[in-house]
Amino acid sequence: MQNDEPSSRQDPPRTAADQARPEPATADHAAADLPDPSGAPAPICQNDPGCSLASTLIALLVAGGVGLLLLPALDFRATRGATRSARLQWQERRSEIQQAVAREQAYRQAAAEKAKPRRGATDD
Repeated sequence: MQNDEPSSRQDPPRTAADQARPEPATADHAAADLPDPSGAPAPICQNDPGCSLASTLIALLVAGGVGLLLLPALDFRATRGATRSARLQWQERRSEIQQAVAREQAYRQAAAEKAKPRRGATDD
């Protein structure tokens, strides 16, 4: 029995087909391929004026596109139905106020007439 790797447990012997087949990646191999996560991230465009200009233009184009999409939402003009409805509500409210004022005036006149002594009536 011939083992390529020394180990404390006994592995079955490797055949030629086993040796041609790559071994599955272990966590150690996968971790070796990943960058070191400690430290600050590296900038994408480092000291490249063309790259920073391109990223600025892309950002402006995206912002402009979003602005064009939202432009119709900024229409502050009232619609015809809303204007008419608001006008009717104000007319109704004005009518209610005028009716309340007329009732108050009628109540005050009635109270004033009751308080006045009648002509021709004598106090005995």
